[in-house]
Amino acid sequence: ELARFGVDTTKIPVYETENEEKSTRAGLEAIFAKDEPPTAILAMSDRMALIAIDWLTARGFKVPQDVS
Repeated sequence: ELARFGVDTTKIPVYETENEEKSTRAGLEAIFAKDEPPTAILAMSDRMALIAIDWLTARGFKVPQDVS
C-alpha cells in the first residue's frame, strides 16, 4: 500500500522488540543510532508508544514535530 505513495518499503528499518520497556528502549537506541534516524516510528501497542515518547522527549526530540 505504501508503494502507491512512492515509499520504498525495502528501505524502512524494522526493529522487532518485546512488549516491555527494556526491549523497547534497546530498539529505539538501535534505530536512532543510525546515520539517518527516522522521522516516524510505529509501535505495536500503546504501552510501547508511551515508552517511545518518554525516550524521545528525554533526548530532546519533540513529539510529533520531530518524530511522529
